[in-house]
Amino acid sequence: MVSVLQDKTVRAICVQNVEETEGLAIALSRHSSSAELCNIQLGNFTIWRRNCTNHINLDYNKPTTGVCVVMERVSVKDSGVYSCTLDKTIPPPVRTLSQSHICLTVSALPVVEVSLASSSPVDKETTLTCSAWDFYPGDIQLSWSKDSHLFTNSTRNDSLFHNSNGSYSYRSNLVVSKDDWNEFAQFSCQVNHSTLKMPVVKNLTLTQSGKGKCVLCIMTFLGGTIYSLRSPVSNRKYGCKIKNMTENKWNILIFWLQYLVLKTHTDHHWVFSCGNPD
Repeated sequence: MVSVLQDKTVRAICVQNVEETEGLAIALSRHSSSAELCNIQLGNFTIWRRNCTNHINLDYNKPTTGVCVVMERVSVKDSGVYSCTLDKTIPPPVRTLSQSHICLTVSALPVVEVSLASSSPVDKETTLTCSAWDFYPGDIQLSWSKDSHLFTNSTRNDSLFHNSNGSYSYRSNLVVSKDDWNEFAQFSCQVNHSTLKMPVVKNLTLTQSGKGKCVLCIMTFLGGTIYSLRSPVSNRKYGCKIKNMTENKWNILIFWLQYLVLKTHTDHHWVFSCGNPD
């Protein structure tokens, strides 16, 4: 039994104790097919004829008197049972001296992605999608959590797909209502598979973008109003300095409204001072 991850190189013993090489032929075939994948003929302890296909080869090692199967960049499709047949071709007739089998299992790691599949208006629902691509074998576990707690209070639609290359893919759609999330709620998709040393976790943070747009509109309106009243404002990067501020009550009101909006929705500390012009 040989187990390996996809895209790796496999070396497995095909024939052992080949002490006499004259007139020997070794063939490798798949157990479910009579077609030969690789065939070599030995003479004088060397390979003097070779006929192999694709990424498969047979390698004769004189010091160990053994023949190995070498398969490069294996894929899930290469999983299966292989037969190694040792024949004596000289003198005729051909005689089969031995036959052995290699059971190969190629596993593939899942590629995990999480995304926002669809979003209705802010007062309705949102669909999150977690996908695990191109894994093998097909058994896999997937779960959703919200803010590090297992999340089950939602509609979930899961599907398992069998890919043309022999691997599997899995998709989970999670429908989240507005009542189940708030500003900066973090949803996580956790995937566990036999090829993983530890589960893969992908996070997605939902934000109510409508609230952000509203704040931007208020700040833009107030900024334009203050500009129209010609109240000098400087040092906007980390604070502002207002000089010669009039006693106009509306101007003062708008000024402090802008201050409150910025203080509530940013992390900056705003410093105000009044004095004579430079």
